[in-house]
Amino acid sequence: MPFKVLNSRTVIIAGERVLSEENSNYLSLNYFYLLLLNKAWKDIPKNKVEKIYELLDINAESSLRFSKDIIFLSPRNGSQSPWSSKTEDIFTSCNLNEVQRIERIKGLETEGFSEKLLKKENFPFDYLTEEFSIGLKSIESFFTKPNKNSFSFKHLKNTYQSYIDANQKFGFGLNDQEINYLVNSYKSLKRNPTDVELMMFSQANSEHCRHKFFNASWQNLSEKNEPSLFQQIKSTHKNFKDGVLVAYDDNAAVIESESSEKFHLDTDKKEYQTKNLKHNICIKVETHNHPTAVSPFEGAATGSGGEIRDEGATGIGAQPKAGLTGYSVSYLRLESLKEKWEFKEDRPKRISSPKKIMIEGPLGAASFNNEFGRPNLNGYFRSFEQKNDGTHYGFHKPIMIAGGLGSISSNNTFKKKVKPGTKIIVLGGPSYLIGL
Repeated sequence: MPFKVLNSRTVIIAGERVLSEENSNYLSLNYFYLLLLNKAWKDIPKNKVEKIYELLDINAESSLRFSKDIIFLSPRNGSQSPWSSKTEDIFTSCNLNEVQRIERIKGLETEGFSEKLLKKENFPFDYLTEEFSIGLKSIESFFTKPNKNSFSFKHLKNTYQSYIDANQKFGFGLNDQEINYLVNSYKSLKRNPTDVELMMFSQANSEHCRHKFFNASWQNLSEKNEPSLFQQIKSTHKNFKDGVLVAYDDNAAVIESESSEKFHLDTDKKEYQTKNLKHNICIKVETHNHPTAVSPFEGAATGSGGEIRDEGATGIGAQPKAGLTGYSVSYLRLESLKEKWEFKEDRPKRISSPKKIMIEGPLGAASFNNEFGRPNLNGYFRSFEQKNDGTHYGFHKPIMIAGGLGSISSNNTFKKKVKPGTKIIVLGGPSYLIGL
């Protein structure tokens, strides 16, 4: 049998190998599928069990075997992988309503296990999105909701040491300069920080919102004040506003367009008709650099996904239409195509190699675009690295650009005013603190 019942509602099913045969001399790594059911496995009709096996490409005659010390590599507690959410949609479409949740995990069997194995460059484990546990017992409660850690700083005093302690406990990522800034700021305010203020200040370090750099004041060598980076960027719009309807105050920019014939749904007649309607152009570009550096496929995928979301959330609703992606990385150093200008690699090991980024990043971005139904039509790629007078330049931390074009009805272009006290509903599953 290819399955094992873990408890009254949870089943594990054996899947295919993760690594190719040439790696099998030192470890075994296989996929397993965890299913959360709304009834006992034995009570699911035979034809539906066969359909589950078919969808997961499972051989019904195979057997499920593993050691008691097997190491399971799974999505982080409380999160759901993209594979899981897509597979659950497929199961629902196939009327497999007995399966409430499904997740794909990896089972590792090796002698003398060490975490160093997980950190090897080509090993399929991602510290950003995955965690490991040992033994079958460790996954029996996989689908139970995690206990949320309470972020309460009621007793935090406005002292340097208090911020150091909170920094270590909650992972704020604050440096000495930022801590001193907080101490002095709250001293002038004559009060302690609130939990919301600290979380928001911490997130200023996020890849998504480094506004402290963009809004910083600059001085050149002659001591003359320079405009901030934001002011320099916005100067184009300030001097050339013709045709720009929305800029720097919504999820994406909107530029004016002409009227054209479009399919329009007549909800009364339940049929499409052509109508001459005015739709404007929605345009957006953002970066997702650090996530792509750490986890290229997922980082670039969510970069494109976030840009699609932002386009769609412009005004009171827009339609994403076409995507673009771009990548700047350090030298690729391909084994079969070494270039004379490429010197020995020297990069932080926490950062993925340029080769890995350029293999997995574009696949991740294209995957999210395609699965949403938007073609990725344009982009760029460059590699650059240089050593000059002891200074090493390069794109070890890559530039990953996600952008796109969409259309937005003239009636939807501008957001409506929201009154104070209006209730806000947050939709979606649990997420990481980064960028919130």
